[in-house]
Amino acid sequence: MKALYLLSLFSILLVNTSFAQNEIISEASNLIEAKQYAEAVTLLEKSTSQYPNNEKLLKLLGKSYSNTEDFGKAMDTFSDLTKMDKTNAEYFFLLGESSYEALSNTSNIFKLSTYSSRMKSSLSKALELDPSHVGARIRLSNYYLNAPMIAGGSTKKALEHAKILVQYDPNAGNQLLASIHIKNEEHVQAEAIYLKMIEDNIDERKLYYLLAVLKTDQEQFESAMDYCEQSIATHPDYLTAYYQYGKAATRSGNNLEKALFYLNYFVENHSEGTAPSLHWAHLRIGQIHQLNGDKEEARKEFNTALALKPDFNDAKSELKRL
Repeated sequence: MKALYLLSLFSILLVNTSFAQNEIISEASNLIEAKQYAEAVTLLEKSTSQYPNNEKLLKLLGKSYSNTEDFGKAMDTFSDLTKMDKTNAEYFFLLGESSYEALSNTSNIFKLSTYSSRMKSSLSKALELDPSHVGARIRLSNYYLNAPMIAGGSTKKALEHAKILVQYDPNAGNQLLASIHIKNEEHVQAEAIYLKMIEDNIDERKLYYLLAVLKTDQEQFESAMDYCEQSIATHPDYLTAYYQYGKAATRSGNNLEKALFYLNYFVENHSEGTAPSLHWAHLRIGQIHQLNGDKEEARKEFNTALALKPDFNDAKSELKRL
């Protein structure tokens, strides 16, 4: 009878402990969603000390460290996770991702070598465990594409990863292939990939916009604006295309009235998460007024851009030119 009582008591304690951990996970997730990362770190450090084997808590802690740019602790946390579960590709990806972030935020030559090696080995392990892992494939490909040869950079390896990714995710893989061609200034090949994706009905609302960016960078502004209008016609809720039209128009000096309409629409419908940030749109609106000879309205827009981003050098430069 006593043994049965103890078993029941133990079961109750297990249930209560599990409930408490789930409550912490929920609270921490809400803090992270609200971008209250420091508060999440405080909560999770205390919680992982109490529940050191809870992988969900550790994963949230690692992500919170990354968001507070404490990449050393993020790497340590994700490293602990890979030791707890050596078969989890996502844990190795997160370790590789935090190593990449650490790599991007240091100039110490010894740390650069350490972080680079750790990133490549972690991402390679993630792909060994899960060849279809999109994030790991993209990150590793981009590393090979952008790193200097002395640090292991290789266009050939970048292409290999992109071609493999096409098999698992045609959208992400083809976009990766196009970005490699753009990096190598092979613009015709990149454009052909985007157009083939549209022809194949790949569900990606950014494709016309990406074509517009490609044409803007080549200073083929009329073509860029045409692609923007195709984007607006097919995906009217994709606001970034409205901005890109304005950018192409201000650089070309053409179609300014329509560009002003699109930029104002972008501003009026902008919400958190929409790219680019609003200060860029006000800069472009100011440039249109400047091209139209309305210095007063131009100054007003440039000052609005600066109010949104006080260190916005482009707006400062435009004000000096007025």
